[in-house]
Amino acid sequence: MPLNLSSGNAVNHIRWMAQSAEFVSVDDDGKVPISIDGAVFDLPNISTGCGIFGEGMAPEWVMDQNLKVKAPRPSDGRDWRRGFHLKLALPDKAGAYEFATTAVGAINGVAALYDAFEQQGGGASGKLPVIKCSGAGHIKIGKGATQVPQLTISGWTDRPPELSTEGGNPELPFDDEINL
Repeated sequence: MPLNLSSGNAVNHIRWMAQSAEFVSVDDDGKVPISIDGAVFDLPNISTGCGIFGEGMAPEWVMDQNLKVKAPRPSDGRDWRRGFHLKLALPDKAGAYEFATTAVGAINGVAALYDAFEQQGGGASGKLPVIKCSGAGHIKIGKGATQVPQLTISGWTDRPPELSTEGGNPELPFDDEINL
């Protein structure tokens, strides 16, 4: 019997592609454009910190203690940037996906989504938000510009099994703000 040692990704993830203003899934099928309409975001367990993404390398993170207490930015001379990490479930794909980035457009989109999440009770009912991306907004950043995903809460649902918190992923307080 073969060992079935696939060369695929260890973790399926999604990326916000600002240049094309679209989300893509990155999994064993490669990079595939996807619709974020009905995705379940685990916003109660979002984490923030300083990250660094190198071409062809796994991302490195120094995570914040919680959403109110920032970790110190590493001073090793590399370009560490503020970012976030969260898990989500896509309606037409099996398993959990990871959305982790330090990209300004994605950060702005998720920060606005998190504000709406808190305004709607922060999941106090025990339900997770169902998310829809209705396009992108263009913003200027310094001398450049980027696209920000327009993410909205279209409903609430029970936590799907692929986003189980068993195994030690602590719940964060609902009254915290994302501190990027």
